[in-house]
Amino acid sequence: MAKITVGLAQMDLTGETATNLEKTERILRELKDKGATIAVLPELFAWHWFPVVEDSRHFQLAEPEDGPLLTRMRGLARSIGIAVAVPLYEQDGNGRFNTTFVVSEHGEILSRYRKNHIPYHPGWFEKYY
Repeated sequence: MAKITVGLAQMDLTGETATNLEKTERILRELKDKGATIAVLPELFAWHWFPVVEDSRHFQLAEPEDGPLLTRMRGLARSIGIAVAVPLYEQDGNGRFNTTFVVSEHGEILSRYRKNHIPYHPGWFEKYY
């Protein structure tokens, strides 16, 4: 049986997706250098935590499975040679989901998990999205 080493990425997220993606790439490279075979990114890692408010403008952040964010992360996983749990805001047809894609070290999508968030109270509006 192959040995699996999990690397957990923890980072301070900003409102700038480009900045968050630069941090993500740096952290993934560091985790790979430290021996991680799979990295787990923070929930909705590409953005500052937007579910703290109800704002329909955030709906535009959702993107399909073949969108630019997951495409970039698949390429990054492939180039670094590390599997990655990629949590993002997914658009699938008329639905939007807080989805974590599991991407192999070859850049292939192995699976996805769509979070179901039941609580709905001030300061925690994940269900809205």
